[in-house]
Amino acid sequence: MEDEPVQFTQEVHAGPTVAEQDDVAEEKHVAPQKEEKAASESEEEEGDEHAGPTVASTATSERGVEAGEDTPTLITSSMDGENYISGIDQHQQLHLIDDNDQFAPGLHQWMEKNGSLNAGFDYGVVAVLGCQSSGKSTLLNILFGTHFHTMEAELGRFQVTKGIWLGLSKFSNTLVMDVEGTDGRERGEDTNFERKSSLFSLAAAQILLINMWMHDVGRWQSANYPLIRTALELHLQLFQAAKKGKVKMLFVIRDHAFTPLEKLAGIVRQDMDKIWSQIAKTEQFETSKVTDFFDLDFVSLPPKPHQPEEFLAEAQRLSVRFNERNTPTSLWGERNVPEVPADGLPVYTENVWLTVRDNK
Repeated sequence: MEDEPVQFTQEVHAGPTVAEQDDVAEEKHVAPQKEEKAASESEEEEGDEHAGPTVASTATSERGVEAGEDTPTLITSSMDGENYISGIDQHQQLHLIDDNDQFAPGLHQWMEKNGSLNAGFDYGVVAVLGCQSSGKSTLLNILFGTHFHTMEAELGRFQVTKGIWLGLSKFSNTLVMDVEGTDGRERGEDTNFERKSSLFSLAAAQILLINMWMHDVGRWQSANYPLIRTALELHLQLFQAAKKGKVKMLFVIRDHAFTPLEKLAGIVRQDMDKIWSQIAKTEQFETSKVTDFFDLDFVSLPPKPHQPEEFLAEAQRLSVRFNERNTPTSLWGERNVPEVPADGLPVYTENVWLTVRDNK
């Protein structure tokens, strides 16, 4: 079943309320034999597009999507069946960069078909970084109503997201990048793609969500600090001089308990200051601070397996902050703005990727 393309408007959509987020789980987790019925019910409730998962469906997502959908299925036809767009899955999500470092040739067509190409500057890009199998895709699906494929834990611990996948938020004008997890056994000691995907995310997104377990705060390797340091250093060398806006680095502290968030945030801020002081800088940026170019923000989520209701409630509140604009609680600051209008994004992101990929 194909999801009906979301149409963009120049008016910014309000984010989903907690009450509005109960219907999408049925759509997201429906078994294949019930998809036709779900589509019919969705048409009857036209207009209820601001939806999110229920507590029950969120618990189910720990196992991943329904059987047979635990990995993306690439299809070879476009959303309307008229023009071929390579690299889209059954949920109309685009394999933006595959695991062979190839950039999707159909990004322009994909954006044109779902209506995002005409958004002007009324859009945003969010990317997620974090260790493999740490719940990144599951969290994105709650925050944005996307259908990124998640690990089926009953089958073991393994890589699901390969390369970078691109989806469209169900609740707002937001493009969402699900980035291959770091420290995966499949790539072993080869960290080349980790470096490139992290730098690309930092350059292409206005909000970079960093998924971090609470017990990794205060650690160096486990917190992905070596990778963050490399990405910051190369970003400063390759892209910062031309940047108009600031990137928000949102640290999402998972399995939060006991230690106050303010204390955890203070530790991470100290670490980021230390990393910035150690990276190579040109004379132009010699006296700069990390906060001159990046907004550091922090939120936390309770343990999902042990407190599913509390986890979902906090995730839904975070979803509203991601999907609303021009409100006191919105995550989008005045300088967290796109570098180019939406119709220029395909060329811009491809050029960024080629620069990152070819950098030695």
